[in-house]
Amino acid sequence: IDDLDHGIKKLVERTQDLELDELKGVKIALKELTDEESLSHLQNLHIQNGLDVESIINDKNEFPRLQSLTMQGLPQLVSFCSQDKIDAASLTQLELPLFGEKVSFPSLEKLHLSSLNVTRVWHNQLSNVSFCTHEKLTTLKIEGCGNIKYLLSFSMAKYLVHLKYFEITACNCLREIILLEEIEEETQATMTLSLFPQLKSLELKDLQHLSGFCSNSQNKVIEFPFMKSMTIYNCPKLEGFICKYTREGNRRISSQGDLFDNKVAFPSLEEMSICYLRKMKMIWRNPLPPNSFPKLQQLRVEGCDKLLTIFPSNTLTTFQRLHRLTVNTCGSLQQVFEIMHEEKETALLATAQLRELHIGGLPKLKYIWKNDPKGIISFKKICAISVLGCRSLKNVFPASVAKDLPQLGYLAISDCGVEE
Repeated sequence: IDDLDHGIKKLVERTQDLELDELKGVKIALKELTDEESLSHLQNLHIQNGLDVESIINDKNEFPRLQSLTMQGLPQLVSFCSQDKIDAASLTQLELPLFGEKVSFPSLEKLHLSSLNVTRVWHNQLSNVSFCTHEKLTTLKIEGCGNIKYLLSFSMAKYLVHLKYFEITACNCLREIILLEEIEEETQATMTLSLFPQLKSLELKDLQHLSGFCSNSQNKVIEFPFMKSMTIYNCPKLEGFICKYTREGNRRISSQGDLFDNKVAFPSLEEMSICYLRKMKMIWRNPLPPNSFPKLQQLRVEGCDKLLTIFPSNTLTTFQRLHRLTVNTCGSLQQVFEIMHEEKETALLATAQLRELHIGGLPKLKYIWKNDPKGIISFKKICAISVLGCRSLKNVFPASVAKDLPQLGYLAISDCGVEE
């Protein structure tokens, strides 16, 4: 806001909510509001559609009460503070982080970055003093920032202990969310690494080059202790949530075969949606660790072309609370539950709480259960079933199950090869 008259400047200095839109010819958005008193009352700052904006403030400053910050549609933005750009003259623009050490947000809870061309949000290594300016974050949303390859280092991620909602959308260069390569010595001795201890919801959507949430060169179990909901949508190169690589000379070759292996745990997860992961061949490794998905209630799988089965054998004991299962448009899927004859009792555990089953657009599906469990499986709580567009499917239930569905109130079968 250049050349503010005195009255307007005084009014802005007292405001708690400030929104700036369509800034034209402005390179430093808050150039005339750089003293600490001018920003001391500000709680919510929203700056958008500034084609020429390169920085937000001119010099080192603190936003003591700022709780929410949104920066959207600022294609020329290089750094939040222009002084960071001057002090880092030896760095290329590709190395310069959006937030350096010249700005402090001790009360910031919500951060939303959209349609920016920055390559880094934070520096890889921040001092404890500087990163505490973001440690109260509860909501982090990044979308349409097409130059970011890696979002957080481990040294930064460990400070986000209050983060509850994490969403990343349409960042087309993003390879991994967190770099774990520089894990500190004090955490190297532990076998389990907890990330984001308060995180409730994670959404990863439209990330064209995402190879994984993080890599695990330390071979630790990575745990998300309180995550309740997870959505992974249209990440065509994603094979494993935790990346695994083997070395061939100087090259890293992916050795992934499944989305979730025995090195990741979600002990509190209740809802999960996995859609349009074109390279994924398996969802879970066999067997899963005991604290992986014990509370999962709703699972949706859609558009995963290479997937052959939803629940491989020996994973069924994990999903004892599954209430709703939806599977759509997985062109190679041949069976939903892989049940071996010797696994009758574990199959019972996996289906005992199931209330809704919806499957559709599965042209190669031959079996919901490959083997008739001969009375072991029970669907006494199931109330709704829909089976659509499964032309290779011969029967929906084993004969022993079909005669004992006391709560079934809705049944729809269409465009299927069902004979019984």
